[in-house]
Amino acid sequence: FPEFLDRAKAVGLSGVNLPFWRNWENSEPALFIVPEILHTCHKFFFDHVLLWCKAIVGAEDLDARFRALHKRIGYRHFAGGVTHINQMTGREHRDIQRTLVAVIAGKVTGGFLKAIRALIDFIYIAQYPRHTQRTISAMEQALQEFHENKQSILDAGARAGKKGVMTHFNIPKLELFHSFARAIKLSGSLLQYTADVSERLLITHCKHTFKATNHRAFWDEQCARILDRQERIRLFDLFTVLRGSDLSLLNEVVSSEDSFITDMLIDSHPEAAWVARILPEARLRGPRLNRNLFATKGSIILDSTTAILLNVTPHQTLGLNETAIQFQLDDLKLALQKYAAGSRPTAPLPRDQQHLDYGFDKIDIWHKFRIQMSSVHHGDVIMPAETVQAFPPTDKSVYGVCDTVLVKDPTSQSTAVDGFQVVQVRLVFRAVPRANTQLAQIFDKPLAYVQYFRFSGKRDQNGLLLEEEDVDMYRLKRHRRTNKTPVGGIIGLTDVARPVEIIPVFGEKCDPRLTSENSLDIWEDYYLNNFSDKEVYAVLLNEYDGLSGEM
Repeated sequence: FPEFLDRAKAVGLSGVNLPFWRNWENSEPALFIVPEILHTCHKFFFDHVLLWCKAIVGAEDLDARFRALHKRIGYRHFAGGVTHINQMTGREHRDIQRTLVAVIAGKVTGGFLKAIRALIDFIYIAQYPRHTQRTISAMEQALQEFHENKQSILDAGARAGKKGVMTHFNIPKLELFHSFARAIKLSGSLLQYTADVSERLLITHCKHTFKATNHRAFWDEQCARILDRQERIRLFDLFTVLRGSDLSLLNEVVSSEDSFITDMLIDSHPEAAWVARILPEARLRGPRLNRNLFATKGSIILDSTTAILLNVTPHQTLGLNETAIQFQLDDLKLALQKYAAGSRPTAPLPRDQQHLDYGFDKIDIWHKFRIQMSSVHHGDVIMPAETVQAFPPTDKSVYGVCDTVLVKDPTSQSTAVDGFQVVQVRLVFRAVPRANTQLAQIFDKPLAYVQYFRFSGKRDQNGLLLEEEDVDMYRLKRHRRTNKTPVGGIIGLTDVARPVEIIPVFGEKCDPRLTSENSLDIWEDYYLNNFSDKEVYAVLLNEYDGLSGEM
């Protein structure tokens, strides 16, 4: 048999002489075996794309760039870099994909960057849960763009193996990419066939249970017995919750269109979805469910697509002067005056607004808030809530820990990206009225002090903002006054459209001063990262406009 395998390999065959479909009449495996996202896309990225970037950028510089990225809650920060990791999970593959394009920009040639960016474009679009002819065409165009620029990878000497530099792209996984469009047209979104679920089950149902065995004889039977006991415990918990609340033991079928329980939750965890619908305050053993802010008391429901939640109890209550000192916001009072007058942050304050009393001296302060949105692909699917941080400066974080968000520009009628503004949230607060005082309506709601970035990229002849060439991202600069201080202003918290990520324009070499604590504060030039997550990717590229069309 080994000799047979060697001969088969010599002529380009796998050596499988008894495929499982051999007795299926009129079957065509090229049609019913669909590409698999985890091992075809993410594994290809780790085995090849990341190695090409490491070879050109250099391990030390590449690690320094990843270490300097701002830390966001819910996203992996590679504090030790990425080049030393020999084995990664699919989640880590995705986290590197999110930032790689912006991280290597400036260090590699334009053609090299285009090729890498086109491959990640392809991987992102291939994971769409819904497709139209427009999205399939975009995916094919991304793959074509890679082929048009792949010579730059070879010219740079990035593709190398054990025997030295390679001059070809004979990679089986790369060849499989050409079957994606046909598979999607025949079988629907590839995301439904991903091996992520089975790989996760391997961890939860095999590896974790094996640790609880004696690691010797009959370990497989012990694993099965452990899983059986866990299931019995879950069912007993469900029974006691229902009986204890005097509820029916019969589950009624519910559509996600009529409730805030998503189809994904109903399909994967029916018991949890059942209890979440009829008894939201109950807690069951098992998977941790995404909190639904749309159904949470105290949430600010902006519309059918967005909800914001602040904790009931604020983290601090301070006077305005104390707040300005602790958060290092010298223009806080001026910003409040301009907000009350309806003036732009860069405009002078009208004289008649300079000495007005707004009915409060103290404010309640929150160091973070949560925002949750429905998916741009499926309006009835609620995405996990994201946390936006606005922590004050401390001895450890001298600039604080403050995230960036996208807000609507009140002076623009555009629905494109340049109709929005990128801001860094420095303070989240609500005015505390003095005794027997009624606040003005503009102050009687949650507010935020933000510092602005401005789009600095080129525009076309019609004034439309253009993405930066090769990297295909919008470029930003921190907005400063003539005295070099950041431009700050007050916005309503409900003006926040969604969290976004910005990445420093590192250039030829990463500045050694940059760290994860200061990279959003001491730098001037940034990219608006459209790969920060798949929802932002679809929004910034406007791919979602055609999702209601025909498949």
